[in-house]
Amino acid sequence: MQLVMAETDQCTELSDLCLRSKAYWEYDEEFIEACRDALTVSAEAVQLGNVMTAVHANGGVCGVAQIITEGENAILDKLFIDPPAIGTGAGKILFHWVKDECERRGVKAISIDADPDAEPFYAAMGAKTIGKAESTVTPGRFLPLMEYRL
Repeated sequence: MQLVMAETDQCTELSDLCLRSKAYWEYDEEFIEACRDALTVSAEAVQLGNVMTAVHANGGVCGVAQIITEGENAILDKLFIDPPAIGTGAGKILFHWVKDECERRGVKAISIDADPDAEPFYAAMGAKTIGKAESTVTPGRFLPLMEYRL
């Protein structure tokens, strides 16, 4: 498995991967559809160098991560693994890219609005739960707000 910067012609493929990954946690179709805008990988984010992919040796994309950085702060906007690749280490590899890239950019803290099912993964990576964040998709739904300090 290797890391490869995303290309703008992959935005649809990567967005679909994010939706499949979200659906892995048995959310209903209505919720997944409501997540579509939030899980869309934009050409602008790719052009800014904010989107990385994990690629199998056979060339297939198995994961994607997207960051948003502003000064000393960053947001882990997306980290999704294609369901057949969950448990292969792709998430760990992408999270290490997130940390390294944020450190390179002078970031001191990465904020993560974690899916409840992903909270244990981020905790294993060293992130701490610091509160709750209201979902941008479903008002009244709260997500674990996590932080990774660099």
